[in-house]
Amino acid sequence: MRPVFLAAAVLCSLAAAACGETGAFTPPSPPGLPAPVPVPGPFPSINVGEPVRFQFTRDDYACVGANGRCKSFNVTPVSGGQLDVVLRSISGDASFTRDTEMYVVPGADSWRVSGAQLTATVPAAAGTTYEIRMYSPVVPSIELELLVSLR
Repeated sequence: MRPVFLAAAVLCSLAAAACGETGAFTPPSPPGLPAPVPVPGPFPSINVGEPVRFQFTRDDYACVGANGRCKSFNVTPVSGGQLDVVLRSISGDASFTRDTEMYVVPGADSWRVSGAQLTATVPAAAGTTYEIRMYSPVVPSIELELLVSLR
């Protein structure tokens, strides 16, 4: 019984060490294959109607290619309706829309571009958490604002 307990303790401590400070876990790669992308920890929650300003930085998680970064926020509407998500440039510079991507998971796997903003819309159920998933190949990015509204 003692060897089984010791093996379990060693495996648990190795798993904890692999998680690092952020709680992300990167499974080992088989020889000859690229290393998998670490799974990010929990995403920050935002409120409907409350604008969030940010930039993509090197501190955001790598998700596509070596240079681009991803950033995600969770939102949980208190009532059902239509969830409108708008990502816009603070300066009005529309150049970021060429390469930036935005999804709402579950429900919106595409977005619309209008001037200096990206928009995604999804039917929303009360109490359901939606992930707003964004990608930018430009790091650091220009200053952006994310706004979620419910109608």
